Amino acid sequence: MDFKKYTQRDLIFKDYTFSYLENREKYGDVLLKRYDKYEVLRFINWFAEKYNIPRKNKKLRFIEKVIRDHLPDNYRKYENIERFIIKLILELEKNGKTI
Repeated sequence: MDFKKYTQRDLIFKDYTFSYLENREKYGDVLLKRYDKYEVLRFINWFAEKYNIPRKNKKLRFIEKVIRDHLPDNYRKYENIERFIIKLILELEKNGKTI
């Protein structure tokens, strides 16, 4: 399996802003901005590492789409976003749909 990082070349959407801040240490303390390239990549890579999802897995592109198009505006903490995505994946799998 390829556990290299999901990079900006892997991103579906190309209209992200970019505002890297070096002092962001803890993932859970970050409030994700869904239109910021750095923050979306960071979250996707954090999620992929936590759940052992390889870089070329369709689930990572699915996660990017969910963040952009389906995530409620008030979901900005990693733990809330993670729960939302897991719940959505489980619902889809329960209904026999694949990602």
